[in-house]
Amino acid sequence: MATNITGTWSAVLNDKGETVYQSGTTIQEGPVQLVGGATLYVTSGATAAGVSNSGNIPNIIVSSGGTLLSSTITNGYVSALQGATTSGNVFNSDPAYYFSGAQSIGDSYYAGGGYGADTAYFSAGSIVTNATTSAGGPMIFYSGATVNGVTVSSGGVVTFSAGSVVSGLNIQPGGSAFISTIVGTPVNSAPVMPTSGVTTVTGVWSAVLSGGKTIYKNAAGTAVEAPLRLSGGTLYIASGATLSGLLVLGGTPVVSVFNGGTLLNFQINNGYVYVDGGGITSGNLLNSNPVRYSAGASSVNNIFLNSGYTADTVYALNGATLINPTISAGALVVISSGATIIDPVVTSGGQLSIYGGTATTCFLAGAMIETPQGPCTVEALRAGQEVVVYRDDVRCVETVSRVCKAGAIVENLHDDDMAGFPLRISAHSLGQNIPDRDLLVTAEHCLYFDGGFIPARMLVNGQSIRCAREYESYDYYHVELSRHGIICANNVLTESYLDTVTPLHDREGKGLTRYRSWASHGAAPLRVDRTFVEPIYNALLARCSSERTAKDALDHDHGLYLVTDGGRRIEQRRRAGDQVLFALPPGVERVRLVSRLARPFDTLGPFVDDRRELGVLVGDITLYRPDGTHDIRTHLEQDAFPGWDGAQGGDCRWTLGHATLPLDLPVQDDPALLSVRIVAAGPYCDRQVIRKHELSDWRP
Repeated sequence: MATNITGTWSAVLNDKGETVYQSGTTIQEGPVQLVGGATLYVTSGATAAGVSNSGNIPNIIVSSGGTLLSSTITNGYVSALQGATTSGNVFNSDPAYYFSGAQSIGDSYYAGGGYGADTAYFSAGSIVTNATTSAGGPMIFYSGATVNGVTVSSGGVVTFSAGSVVSGLNIQPGGSAFISTIVGTPVNSAPVMPTSGVTTVTGVWSAVLSGGKTIYKNAAGTAVEAPLRLSGGTLYIASGATLSGLLVLGGTPVVSVFNGGTLLNFQINNGYVYVDGGGITSGNLLNSNPVRYSAGASSVNNIFLNSGYTADTVYALNGATLINPTISAGALVVISSGATIIDPVVTSGGQLSIYGGTATTCFLAGAMIETPQGPCTVEALRAGQEVVVYRDDVRCVETVSRVCKAGAIVENLHDDDMAGFPLRISAHSLGQNIPDRDLLVTAEHCLYFDGGFIPARMLVNGQSIRCAREYESYDYYHVELSRHGIICANNVLTESYLDTVTPLHDREGKGLTRYRSWASHGAAPLRVDRTFVEPIYNALLARCSSERTAKDALDHDHGLYLVTDGGRRIEQRRRAGDQVLFALPPGVERVRLVSRLARPFDTLGPFVDDRRELGVLVGDITLYRPDGTHDIRTHLEQDAFPGWDGAQGGDCRWTLGHATLPLDLPVQDDPALLSVRIVAAGPYCDRQVIRKHELSDWRP
């Protein structure tokens, strides 16, 4: 049983070599609990074990030779001076300062129980071993600090300044890291480029598999073999092809790796590289290239750097994987939430940013939460405080179980709705004095209408409800009750935090691994169906008094064309109703269906909860050849298929803008006709959004 102490105390060694706690002439054996904002000095030789605290803000100073061991400190201050040690402690919402020569061994840093996020700072000469950080416990390592193992759990953030020394970095799903220092030991070496027998080409080429080997073809039918030097121009690497020993110099080349294609042991300078899902780059040197790895794409043992050209960024998007990358001087590699990076090496001058986390449903600072005593800013709320809750249309009072603060950084490489911008709900946008002042929330935060919750992103109209693009980063706050509830912020009915991430048995001792869900634990149904959301969206839009923002012109012209494995573009021969007819040259085994792209969320409206990037909805495909008429059903019968959306069942399927279509018939030396039935297309925006869809537009 811990003894409560208040005032100023010191942990000291007595004449028996035991640690006791002393204040003036009073001596107390441990363990102790600091109350009333007590201060504890841990002196040389003493080990303060099992220390805890209650109430106010404690202050712990560990001196040289002193040790703080297996303690839990909440909402206080911790300072480890030169020669001090902290080991096996849990620091909850504690600003912690480690000076030169101080050590942290097996400590955990986080913020919970309604306390705000606080940072642990590690100065030059400090040493950290096997630390753990999670939500609300960011760690910053300055030049000269040494890290021998740190685990970044979901919501945790670590920052390594240039000159800090790092090993044993473990970024778990949802964790974030910003690295500007040397990490790991380089093992990758630059590929050796061939010097003889090299063919120099320019223009548009495709690497294809033919007769068991990779050859290069252009639209004129010219074929060459490796090694190859590309001077500007564009190169497409088709499924099954492996491109090795390529040197890309001059101009601004574009290299695209399709599903099943491999780019191996090559060097490209000052170009663009795009890797589709299922594409692989391995053992390559990429110098000053914007690189984008899409979901399902892989990078293995590649070197990224910027030397002699404009600095560019490598992006690994959600679902991409980077294995053992070397990030050298001048390179910036950005790992988006949901992407995976394994065993990265960062050399001097390289930068690695890892963005973790999941969709957040929270308030930004300044939101006024209704309480029995009147409105209270969300940042001032604390666990145990009462708030007004609405259940079954009855106003009642409940206790806050926790308030958590965390930070977000906008990832502006995505569309606005995916980038992480907060949303600004303008005063009076939902009704008179609703809200009574602007309300800032995260995009997934829900508002309560007519018995259901609607994510705020589905109500964005660009006027009264819009992305707050002025934010590059921001803090947000969860307000959690014992169960999900309807609360009021700025006079708007909205939601408390529904934790669908933490297993219930961890928080409630059930002994079963179960999670909260909207269906079982939501205070009201989650409504994302268009029939419910669209009328509310239109009613809110009608309230806007300003001149409405001009919408992009929409049309249903899909612009469909074909591309052969040799890179030849085949335009439509004619259209007849929903049938599109193409004339195929002899010898074609496979084509790609290329069209415009659109997201229903963009073109129909945010009230449509469909953010897939879709091309055309394809029905029957028929091939007419001298040997007969053949129905092509590959796209309808295979579940996982490059460039196609998931199989819907039935007689049609959406493309993703560039869909592979094997003809699955013996090759003939005769021309043929291919008929494609387009069941649906678009609508498409008149304005092409190049930022996300370059790959489709740049293909031949």
